[in-house]
This record gives sequence, C-alpha cells and structure tokens, in this order.
Amino acid sequence: HPEVDDSNLAITDDGGATWKPVAVHPQYYFSDVTYIDPNRNEVLAVGSSHLLQLDPGKSKTIASQPINMNAVTTTRPGEAIAVGAKGQVMQWNSRNRD
Repeated sequence: HPEVDDSNLAITDDGGATWKPVAVHPQYYFSDVTYIDPNRNEVLAVGSSHLLQLDPGKSKTIASQPINMNAVTTTRPGEAIAVGAKGQVMQWNSRNRD
C-alpha cells in the first residue's frame, strides 16, 4: 500500500549501524532516495505514489506531490533526475522550490 502514510523513512548518521525514523508527514512508500543538496541537508525521495523533498535534520517537508517515480539520482547540488514507468523522466531543481 504505497499511498498509506506510515513510518517508511529513516536516516543514519553512523554509516548504517543505527537508524532513526524521520518524523515528517506525509510519509508514503519510497523506492529510492538521494541527497539533492548535501550542503543544505536536503533529500529527495521517490516512490510509486509520491515524491518528497525534505530536510530530515529539521523534520521539515519542503515539497510533496503525487507522482510515480522508481529511481532518483543527484546530477549536481540542487538538481536531480528521476525515472519512472514507461520511460518517464523528470528533472528536479530544488532552487525553484524555495
């Protein structure tokens, strides 16, 4: 149930030895996550029902929108490309979201 707002996102600051749930909502199923801007501690998570840009250190949702994406990668600080079903490609620029 990818559209269910549940505890699906966690962060680590010790290389994966321990994990802490991220206290932001909505929190749907996410299939991939990337640091969109490590200098600003922002991450971009994508899944089959939503895209979420957040600052996990502040538990702050920056942007959330319904969209179906499977994978995401950062191309340079503040920018990412996500891919979805049937060749769908989306470019993300966090500077336009401030």
